[in-house]
Amino acid sequence: MICGVPASASEAETAGIFLGAQEAVPVLNTLVELGHLQPSHGTPIETDNSTAHDIHTAQVCMKHSKACDTCYYWIKDRIAQGQFTLFWASGKKNRGDYFTKHHPPAHHLLMRQHYLHTANHVSHM
Repeated sequence: MICGVPASASEAETAGIFLGAQEAVPVLNTLVELGHLQPSHGTPIETDNSTAHDIHTAQVCMKHSKACDTCYYWIKDRIAQGQFTLFWASGKKNRGDYFTKHHPPAHHLLMRQHYLHTANHVSHM
């Protein structure tokens, strides 16, 4: 759970990356202990926020933000250690973003097939 209110989209994305990675660490450790070796390049984490991506991959410097300190340093260290690989992908491919954006009715009709189950046939008992 994110404590406080993020001051920007990049802080919110950082908190989301942090929470997801924190939940993944025990699972990854368990898999290794069971003999299922993990990729040497790190477990991939996808973000559609280019600012959060660039901050965590040391492509830009972040100004000091108390709200983001713990999340920022922890995930940045895990990426530097090779446990995770953070990559950017366009939000257009992120189906989770569909619910957080305003779309015209035509777009909803196009997306309906991805979210609603429609039966192609009627089964008779």
